[in-house]
Amino acid sequence: MNEQWLLIIGLFALFFFYRRFKANKVKEQLAMLNIEETQLLDVRTEAEFAGFNVPDSLNIPVQSLITGNTKGLNKNKTLLVFCASGMRSSSACVWLKKQGYNVINAGTVGNVIQHVKP
Repeated sequence: MNEQWLLIIGLFALFFFYRRFKANKVKEQLAMLNIEETQLLDVRTEAEFAGFNVPDSLNIPVQSLITGNTKGLNKNKTLLVFCASGMRSSSACVWLKKQGYNVINAGTVGNVIQHVKP
């Protein structure tokens, strides 16, 4: 029984440190970003976007995006993709990479607000 608890605690710690490492990596990428060569893509729903959004960001909900709606996307710029939690932006990035876009998954809208300098 003690070994099972140690395994659970170890897995939890590993998950925590991985998330922390990934968050720091995203912060570094965002800090070094040239905003002139970047297009901000918010993949939250239209209702979420209407409630709060990053200025100059384009909103294409992830469900619309993965069914082929790429209207307004610029293949000559790096797409900085974000959502509320990072889950939808992750799915969007996978799809966009397959379509030939250069993408960075910023994770959350909060990351973009905190770390992207206009």
